[in-house]
Amino acid sequence: MTVVLNGKAIAVAEGITLVQLLTDERIDTANTAIAVNNVVISRSHWAEFTLSDNSKILLIKATQGG
Repeated sequence: MTVVLNGKAIAVAEGITLVQLLTDERIDTANTAIAVNNVVISRSHWAEFTLSDNSKILLIKATQGG
């Protein structure tokens, strides 16, 4: 199946969870918020949240600066 991660289509295994995707893609999740199909997913639900074909995932990283 295919998901869209920050605008980039990637092929993933059927039934993959959000945590598995983040691990497979080697994404550092420190200071990160994630929305799937425009709904923010609480970090406590990442391990159980199963992605669907064509899910649109947006990763937002908090940064310091002024």
